[in-house]
Amino acid sequence: MKDRFHSKRKSDDSLSCGVIGLGRSGWDIHIRCINEVEETSLSCVCDSNSERLDKALENLDCKGYTDYNDVINDPEVDIVIVATPSSSHFQIARDALKAKKHVVLEKPITSSIDEAIELKEISIENRRLLIPFFNFRFADEFLKIKSILKEGMIGSPFLIKRQVSYFNRRDDWQSQSTQQGGILNAAAIHHIDQVLQLVGDQPIDLWTDLRRVVSKGDAPDHCKIIMKFSNGCVADIEVSWAMALKDRKPWQIFGPKGAIIQSNNSITYRWFDERDCTEEMRDDRSYFSNEKINWKVKEYTLEDDYALGIAPILYSKIADSINGDSEIPITIDSALITMEVMNKIENYL
Repeated sequence: MKDRFHSKRKSDDSLSCGVIGLGRSGWDIHIRCINEVEETSLSCVCDSNSERLDKALENLDCKGYTDYNDVINDPEVDIVIVATPSSSHFQIARDALKAKKHVVLEKPITSSIDEAIELKEISIENRRLLIPFFNFRFADEFLKIKSILKEGMIGSPFLIKRQVSYFNRRDDWQSQSTQQGGILNAAAIHHIDQVLQLVGDQPIDLWTDLRRVVSKGDAPDHCKIIMKFSNGCVADIEVSWAMALKDRKPWQIFGPKGAIIQSNNSITYRWFDERDCTEEMRDDRSYFSNEKINWKVKEYTLEDDYALGIAPILYSKIADSINGDSEIPITIDSALITMEVMNKIENYL
């Protein structure tokens, strides 16, 4: 553990990062990603829990603070990463932007669209980047699926099924509505966002079932969402902490010429080329057509920790955008689209 999180020394051209919040995301994802790319380095960390902070500093070569204001006022910090509980995101991000810091902001970025728009305006006014942390857009499995779809091998998808489910009777802040916890903000938001990115449009119709089943808090722990898009594609999204499953198929994408299926850490895709189909006469009572489809099949193996959404490449892209070498990898405008869909799901009757 110590070697995994030991922070590298800052090089002259790397961007210094300050991570606020040392919970699951701050510790397991942000610090790891920062330390795995050359373009960024860890300058300081912050957590209001001094015991947690001291334990973290045993494994890190950086400064530590218990007050987030010390991070945003630290002259060495270029990028402030806000990985605190959801209800505090807006205030910390607003203060950091006004202090002329670039901000990477965990999801859900704010409690409301109005707050997100206000942060956008502050970022423009202070000429600093505000980057929503939709890291699953850069997860290994998602990049591979986008690549396969771009090649057009299975054709334009007519059905996308996304399932991320397991059994967990949560009793932490993510199980409490007053803390903006629950399955939508904690997990489903990522997978709704992924589907919106694949389709490239907002749904024209949706249906949802959102409920608390086994959680020890009062926030929903199970959701089923069906979305229909103007191009005819239907998305079936199922994200749950209440399903006692072992065999999972996180992605199933079907097109007129094939399919993409993920089973655990393996992605299999099969497709056919019309030119490779051959005639094969069948009995007149057969349910199948008089042709033989010669399927082509490929398989891709993901890293063992694929489900965590750990994507160091995103921090490389963030650094490049701050240095002016490329566009922002995740824009606030794209996050606003996801927030609009989330509002429709939450308000569905």
